[in-house]
Amino acid sequence: NSMSERTKIEHRPLTHAEVKLIKSLQLAKYRKQSNLFIAEGEKLIGEMLPAYRCQLLVGTEELVEPLLERCSASIAEAVILPDPKQIERVSGLKSPRPLLALCEIPAVEAPQALQQPTLLLDDVQDPGNVGTLLRTCDWMGIRQVLCTDGCADIYSPKVLQATMGALARVQVYRYTDRTALLAMLTQTEIPVIGTFIDGTPLRTLRLAPEQPYILVLGNEGNGISPELSALVSQRITIPSPVDSHCESLNVAVAGAIVMAHLML
Repeated sequence: NSMSERTKIEHRPLTHAEVKLIKSLQLAKYRKQSNLFIAEGEKLIGEMLPAYRCQLLVGTEELVEPLLERCSASIAEAVILPDPKQIERVSGLKSPRPLLALCEIPAVEAPQALQQPTLLLDDVQDPGNVGTLLRTCDWMGIRQVLCTDGCADIYSPKVLQATMGALARVQVYRYTDRTALLAMLTQTEIPVIGTFIDGTPLRTLRLAPEQPYILVLGNEGNGISPELSALVSQRITIPSPVDSHCESLNVAVAGAIVMAHLML
């Protein structure tokens, strides 16, 4: 059939080299070297495959077959395992479903101009926070996210699991060069919004419905860096309705509250 012409399908165990490669992709260094990342579980893979080229899909027949029927155009090779336990030995998950995909990391161009709502993450390091923020962007319709180099790697397994497939729809660009990011922000005409303890209350922030903006969220411990803070045009805070409360909000929750205020 035409499906197997497009996708090379084999029934066999994983080779030693494949096992080694899959295990290595838990680390950022090897993801960068091979330009591959690993997605696990049918829900995440089902979301990612239409948007990402899959070099190798591995799993049991019952889980691989439906994906071959639906997304064969983006799958180069599929290996159907005789023993599903082989996935457990290479999986990064605690209770893995016998399905994983090796997908290609796409080259993403830096946005030339910011003409849409954009989230900028300044050294947000926790993978769960980064993944949750990308998932929230997906829900709110924010399609562009910029990350500084100190952010958690968006293709790490922990971030991917937390995104719930949002990366299929949200474009993320990582600035390895901080000066390029600062230069772009210096030139932009659109509002740059940042969260600060001493900002004005969020409810006072009003933007026109079609107004693009950049929302900056800072590092979990240190907040927004001084050089980025200097470029924020609208400093806001999320006030607490009670007098005594914890020192700060989780960055992913704070981001969700601000996005909801702006988008809803």
